[in-house]
Amino acid sequence: MIPIKKLGKMRVNNRKKPEYCSLFECPRCGKQVVRATGEGNRLTACSQTCSQLGIARGAYKESVIISGYEYIYKPDHPNALKMGYVAKHRLVLEEKLGRHLDKSEVAHHINEDKLDNRPENIELMTFSKHSSFHAKRKARENGKFIAV
Repeated sequence: MIPIKKLGKMRVNNRKKPEYCSLFECPRCGKQVVRATGEGNRLTACSQTCSQLGIARGAYKESVIISGYEYIYKPDHPNALKMGYVAKHRLVLEEKLGRHLDKSEVAHHINEDKLDNRPENIELMTFSKHSSFHAKRKARENGKFIAV
């Protein structure tokens, strides 16, 4: 990252001992962050999200793949990430239902293919139902007994 100003010794990131810190500007998104000087000189982005998206300042990609899911750039969407992206499967389900999804609602891929975003392949589940569904499936695959 690009150093802007040296700040001197201070505690950063809940570390016990004070370290020499500097103010850095992220070359990807332009955000200013405080990091230990040595650490900041080695970093290429301000966060993992910024690094994964690989976005240059002021530019964006129409769609990106993060953790196997396709994300679409929609910065005005109420459920958008900090970088302005929304999971495509959530957008497809929202269009199917005619409303925005709540934070506790999950768009589940029926055939478990993360990139298959057809409306008939995506169903609405609560977070708890989705978690128990995958826990039971995993237990069946491992040959464990499940009391239903």
